Amino acid sequence: MTDTIKIAVIVSSRVLQLAITGALPADRFEVCVEKADDPKLVDRLRDLSPAITILADLDVCDHIRKEEIKTRILMVSSDPAKKQEAVARRANQFLLVPFSPADLMREIDTIVDIRKTILYVDDSATFHQIVVPALQVEFRILEAYNGLEAVEILARETIDLVVSDIEMPVMNGYELCRSIKSTPSTRNIPVLMLSSLDTEAAVERGFEVGADDYITKPIILAELVTRVARILHRDHLQRPERILVVEDSAVVRSVISQALRSQGFFITEAINGQEGLVQVLSEPYDLVITDYEMAGLDGHQFCLAIRMNRATEHIPIILVSGRASRTDLMKIRSAGIQSFLSKPFQAERLIAETERALAEAKMLKQQRVMQTYLSEGAVSSIARQVVGSDGEHPIMDKFRTILFSDIVGFTAFCESRTPREVVTMLNRYFDEMAGILRGHEGIIDKFIGDAILAVFTDQSAGAIRAIRAGLDMAAAAERLGELSGAPLKIRVGINSGHVIVGDIGSRAHRLDFTVIGDNVNIAQRLEGAAPIGSVLISEATYALVRDLVDVEATEPLRLKGKQVLIPAYRVIAVRD
Repeated sequence: MTDTIKIAVIVSSRVLQLAITGALPADRFEVCVEKADDPKLVDRLRDLSPAITILADLDVCDHIRKEEIKTRILMVSSDPAKKQEAVARRANQFLLVPFSPADLMREIDTIVDIRKTILYVDDSATFHQIVVPALQVEFRILEAYNGLEAVEILARETIDLVVSDIEMPVMNGYELCRSIKSTPSTRNIPVLMLSSLDTEAAVERGFEVGADDYITKPIILAELVTRVARILHRDHLQRPERILVVEDSAVVRSVISQALRSQGFFITEAINGQEGLVQVLSEPYDLVITDYEMAGLDGHQFCLAIRMNRATEHIPIILVSGRASRTDLMKIRSAGIQSFLSKPFQAERLIAETERALAEAKMLKQQRVMQTYLSEGAVSSIARQVVGSDGEHPIMDKFRTILFSDIVGFTAFCESRTPREVVTMLNRYFDEMAGILRGHEGIIDKFIGDAILAVFTDQSAGAIRAIRAGLDMAAAAERLGELSGAPLKIRVGINSGHVIVGDIGSRAHRLDFTVIGDNVNIAQRLEGAAPIGSVLISEATYALVRDLVDVEATEPLRLKGKQVLIPAYRVIAVRD
């Protein structure tokens, strides 16, 4: 079986074992199934020397890499979120479960063919003895002792990555990197600088000549291997977020871009504010990182231009600057900046701020989408749950003014119209009513068929806003009816008092953040009793706005199931 490829399968699921082994032809593969909890697993793998090991456990992956067993690792999992973690923990490939035999064979063929070649360049024999064995666990290594030797090797070999020292005789690392990046046949080869030169000037010069990453000595081998894997598996780490970097300094622009590209982000660069504005208005971006001090359109003006455009107003912005006076910071905050970084800054800080800004923007975007379907209270409740509450659903006793509205004769209207006509009219009506309620600072709790339940805070101020909203809604409904050629009238009932506010429903199925209680029922009863096209308010609401409205008393109302009569008043007008 000298021509077969040895594969170790270490998965606990019997079904998954059979799916893997059954897909591997016996004439091509020698398959050995091992147990992850076998205390002799490492020894068995050393004896077996499998070309590929198929795993389902990241801890086993870590153990194999720690023991420096020379094998390529294919991680399988039903959780797509584990892909990036698997690559970060030095798995070579990732396969999502369930998969077909063709999917498995494609990944194995890829692994067999992707043993990357690294050219390590350093004039120190000691460092060759330290670095080369660590990299040989996963990669084919070629060695050179100065830049000129490296250039000769690059001319005759296919190289996937160059890892180079800087201080070398004949041709130093800077010169080598510049040569690689300026030669058409090698310009796409990534370069990792590995040097004892740790000053900011040295690091900036490294990025200026085209380095893709920079590590300072003394070397932490685990960090080196991780950074190498990150560069070589950049395609597997590719993230969907698009970031625009606007910076007039080529050095700083390169530092920012290279740091973010190493994390898998798609980066577009602009050299000033004018060019950046053209980019951000012509293509979609998830984040903008911009310098503050730029000729022409500076960072502050650039940010304001983004915020003033409806298409770009929600894009998060990170501003980078060497200035941090109180005046500067005040101007920055006024432009809606998500984060501010002072120069100089560490790449780790930039990455952390980028991740934070993107995460916050994603949450805000989700909230905006949810507001299309959920009440504002429900969205706020969900946000509290997401950001780390203890999982208990808040229940509160609050004083609120409740507005309940309903279309008169809606059933008859539906029977005389096609379903499309009904939905079109109803959506147009809700759009109009929602705009009025939001204009009066009402919180729309829910739409119930053709009815609307809205809530107002701030006691007497909220009560008068609710009455104004109800009058505006009645007038707007009549106008809509005239425009559509079909009479459209509504009734509005308003009541004020204490209600229960909170998440109501089943934890296992569905929760609704809403208001309940007798005072909600009274508002609904008032709506049902209101004269067509009018607003009817309760005694409790009238007491809050007595000096602000003109009313007409109506017959008291009797609530269903209760003996108490509720005084009611039809609103004639709101006084100036």
